[in-house]
Amino acid sequence: MDPLEKNVTKEKQLSILGYIMHLTHYDPVWIDRKKSETPFDLDMAYEALDLMAAGGLNTLGIDIEDGVRFSTHPELTRHYSSSMDILAKLVERGRSLGFEIIPKFNFSKSAHHQHDLWLSPHHVLDDTSDYFDIAFEVIDEALDICKPERFLHVCMDEDTHRSDRAYTEAIFELHRRCKNRNLKSIVWNDSTCLSTHMLECTQKTIYAEDHIPKDVVQIPWTYGAVTFSNVERIKQIIAKGFETWIAPGSSPGYVARWRKIALEIGMKGMILTAWQPMNRKYQDSILNGLKNLAPLYSGQQEVDPSPMEDDRSSVHIDMKIGDSQGYDGLITAPNTLTDERLEESFVLPPNVYIRNWMLLGPFFFDPAHYEGDEQQTVIDEEVFVGGKPELLNSGNEGDEIFGCTWKPYQAQKTCKEQQWLDLNQFYDGDDYSVVYLQAHIYAPRNISEANLYYGSDDYARVWLNGKEIGRYNKCTRACAQDADHVSGINFHKGWNVITFKCIKIVAGWSMMLRIADEENNAILVESPNMDG
Repeated sequence: MDPLEKNVTKEKQLSILGYIMHLTHYDPVWIDRKKSETPFDLDMAYEALDLMAAGGLNTLGIDIEDGVRFSTHPELTRHYSSSMDILAKLVERGRSLGFEIIPKFNFSKSAHHQHDLWLSPHHVLDDTSDYFDIAFEVIDEALDICKPERFLHVCMDEDTHRSDRAYTEAIFELHRRCKNRNLKSIVWNDSTCLSTHMLECTQKTIYAEDHIPKDVVQIPWTYGAVTFSNVERIKQIIAKGFETWIAPGSSPGYVARWRKIALEIGMKGMILTAWQPMNRKYQDSILNGLKNLAPLYSGQQEVDPSPMEDDRSSVHIDMKIGDSQGYDGLITAPNTLTDERLEESFVLPPNVYIRNWMLLGPFFFDPAHYEGDEQQTVIDEEVFVGGKPELLNSGNEGDEIFGCTWKPYQAQKTCKEQQWLDLNQFYDGDDYSVVYLQAHIYAPRNISEANLYYGSDDYARVWLNGKEIGRYNKCTRACAQDADHVSGINFHKGWNVITFKCIKIVAGWSMMLRIADEENNAILVESPNMDG
């Protein structure tokens, strides 16, 4: 029996069943259409409210930002900004249907996500009193209309500009100002996102949890498969004393699974949204989404939950010490395993990852020559390197073989995300590409029954000392920490060679790899400067 389905009693309830409606929004996709954005469609919003009520939801979040015109700061007015009367009518209708109202303004700082661009031109200010004074003059206007019962959502997701401490201090200031208005602050919690571009945000979120007031409501968001690690991470948030809601996205199976988990582990709410403007162009997506998903969030309807993926599971490789001899040639990508171990943690530091590599590629392939939309079969073909990638030996920088040139890679200490290798930074970013990577690993002793963890965007195949030990070829994916786990491998004392084949279908192209000892403690790695 699924352990997460046991003993969910009728007494356990989710007090918050919410939907966030956007007067406007800022994210990389939305920003591209800002010039053509139309004002909020109140009539369509009324239809959405009716579907929310029918589906058993009880909370209306309103993403306000610069979607309305503020008398205190008219410089925030955009061509799509509506009158305050629109906001007042939306709130009035929502409250008449029994919804609790939660206004939402985002204070995250990031050049990429630009969540706080709604405060332009003031968004360029640091976290000064002037910055927060201006923001809360705007917010107070909205609060006069919304009259929220308990909460203000300040978001803080995907923040890349602030340091861990500055991020925490910003939440402290937002919490203080909310408390002065008799409101609890709500933040998104990024810590269930372990894809490569989110590692910094994940670490920052976990740091903040250990320092901010415990009455800041946490909303972990996770739109992919339900994993053991994410459930354990959320249990940690709850154990720290935070009220916690889940934002599980729009896959019915995932929603059903997360609802069961939320009831079992003591979460207090579930939040749904469609990251789309409330206008007729997106009518089918938004309204049909609400019609189908709201009853699943509230428990009015049930579907079979998607199975939970136990990302602790692994492939066991029975490879004895001495099966293959270590590479004794020129070492061009040195990495030395140390005797230092790091106990398992959710986000691992860069120096447990292999960061020195030699790269051979890119090799291009025609997707029409492979079966299926995802071209998984390219993982098995090694025509690019004469059919025997396990025999590749790293050459010197500039050596040519099979029509490509060996190039060295070493993570820069100044890089924020030294854990992963972004192959699009090395090559032109062409789709349908293959690269082979090799790293030399010096083990100071024999390590039997070791563990190897890797992630890739997209497909991967891995060899150790000439023997294949792992592969991934299910479907395209983003690169994430510890997406794949191979256990029972052996490193002999001396030099060992890892060969890694990384296949890109479209868009992203990256990988990351680390080694843990017999007890699954991450091994710290010394990666000396290859030039010195």
